Amino acid sequence: TEQLGNSTFASTELGLPGISRERHISLSFPPVFIDRIALVTHLAWSEGVNDKAVVGRVRLKTSDGRVLEVPLRAGVDTAEWAYDRRDIRARIRHQRPAVATSFEVNDASGNYQGHTFLTTIALPERAEISGGEILSEPQATAPDLSLAVFRITLVDSSSGQTYALPRHAATVEPFEDSHESPIARWKLLKQTAVDIYENTRALPRAWLAPEGRVLIETDTLEVIRAGKFADGTKWDPARTALIDPSVGNLSGGASGGEASITLYEPNRIVITTKADSDQILVLSENHYPGWRAYVDGRAVETLRVNYNLRGAIVPAGQHQVEFVYRPKSVLIGLVISLLSVLGLTFGSGIRQRFFRRRAAEMLA
Repeated sequence: TEQLGNSTFASTELGLPGISRERHISLSFPPVFIDRIALVTHLAWSEGVNDKAVVGRVRLKTSDGRVLEVPLRAGVDTAEWAYDRRDIRARIRHQRPAVATSFEVNDASGNYQGHTFLTTIALPERAEISGGEILSEPQATAPDLSLAVFRITLVDSSSGQTYALPRHAATVEPFEDSHESPIARWKLLKQTAVDIYENTRALPRAWLAPEGRVLIETDTLEVIRAGKFADGTKWDPARTALIDPSVGNLSGGASGGEASITLYEPNRIVITTKADSDQILVLSENHYPGWRAYVDGRAVETLRVNYNLRGAIVPAGQHQVEFVYRPKSVLIGLVISLLSVLGLTFGSGIRQRFFRRRAAEMLA
């Protein structure tokens, strides 16, 4: 083994090809308690990647079924391998982090050094890890971006133990469903001091989802991050809403209906809906205590949808849905104020009757 920084790495590289949006690195190893992961990596075709942009994610599976995720950031954890090539250096947007190894390059662009980069990233907590994956994060400004991982070491700083992963612990695998091309999703609108892109796949402010899938909170986050369910099927948020177990699964029609916001105020939002079957109305607003839902004036349950969005179940047909902010603190304040007014009015009446009686007695 060789010593790089404070982490011990295997003497030979993993020999893995670079990963992009079409494939990822799958990790498999015996359970081990760790609180950090150390990596030697570099990027290719990354000149357009901004400094500190997330270019990859390390997702580790705990023995109790949870997932711990940490990001890989350009200019902090990794960088372009040809960072010091003169023409690339003039265009590159991110910083150069700590160099792990360097090698001489002699090509048509001249003589320069290529690099791999070292990073050690703390996990959200110390946990027993039994596998995971490393993914590349697509970048609209670098559609051909590739992330290469050369060495991986698991670190337990509390005990001082390090575990260098051997070649058989890491494999490059294709995704079951290739994601859409970033070029197809992001449309360049304007180039100024910064590049402005339009997300052509953005969902509307409010929409109707014909299906509701019950998941616990951790599983909901997993589906949102991966874009697919545990059985490998793709998650389409326009069709399937992720809801809390207290609600129950909903299987509506073959397609969603229509939802249109007709009034938008800080404490009141009105939406008209039209559908052929029961649907889940999803409002792209944070779920927060105090928001109450009404369908045609009748109170219904306010749902927590897709981890932290606001929603409600609406029946088939045409309806008016209102979300009104009426927290319990306001209602309690109104009750106290009303009781205070009633108390003052009642007390004032008693005092007036008392003084009238005294005056009558004095004149008698």
